[in-house]
Amino acid sequence: MSRRKLYCAIICFFIIALASALFCPLYAEDELVLIGILKSINPKTNTVIVEVKSSSCRGLRTFTVGNAIELDDFINQKIRFQIDSSVCKKDTLYRMLPGVGVTK
Repeated sequence: MSRRKLYCAIICFFIIALASALFCPLYAEDELVLIGILKSINPKTNTVIVEVKSSSCRGLRTFTVGNAIELDDFINQKIRFQIDSSVCKKDTLYRMLPGVGVTK
């Protein structure tokens, strides 16, 4: 009888674990999509200065990037980009995610 109880306990454990995995909400961090004009880049510090036009982050902001020199062609152009946060607070340095594109 004890083997039968052990098998039942193992099966119950897996059923509960599977149900928990299927029905628990998944949490994901959102990225904020912004539009602005790229004003300057600093290849030494891998930072860029963008005049953000989006209302959620309006103003002249500094962002870190992986390789600033790759954005050299976008200076003084309107760009669309994402940052690694769902909010944009003043005087906070955010990371600009790869995939910057020119927009109209």
